[in-house]
Amino acid sequence: MTEETPAKVCCLLGTSLFSLFFLFAVAASNAGFSGTETAFPDPFAPERVMAVVDNLSTGYSQFLQANLIQPATESYAELADNYNFVVGEIADQYGQQILAYTGLQALAEIDTGQTSQPIVPKVAGAFTSANQAKYKPLSQAFNVDDLYWVLMR
Repeated sequence: MTEETPAKVCCLLGTSLFSLFFLFAVAASNAGFSGTETAFPDPFAPERVMAVVDNLSTGYSQFLQANLIQPATESYAELADNYNFVVGEIADQYGQQILAYTGLQALAEIDTGQTSQPIVPKVAGAFTSANQAKYKPLSQAFNVDDLYWVLMR
């Protein structure tokens, strides 16, 4: 018992912290042998636990948004802009030659901008009005708040 080891030190620190918490609980609730004047709050009540989970998930989502998703979105936007510029230049200068080489002139003559019938969505549940979820466009990032919302519904 005369030598200090990490196990002994951790046990003594844990015992002292537990006794300090116990003394704080007694002082905060004004407890005595006959009872307590005020109830000690339950730290594991469901509303407190959910508040902590909500705060943690919001903080984690903001962290990911600032450090991962936003830089990736900016990098992707720059890459897409460069790609569109290069492809547009190639299509402008060599488009007819590429179509002639591949034999796709018939596809180039089709005008896709003019359709006689309106485009109707063919997705299951596209016409339901009850409990419609508000989906973000693909250009916006998916974050932890969205995942939490989907799991809790």
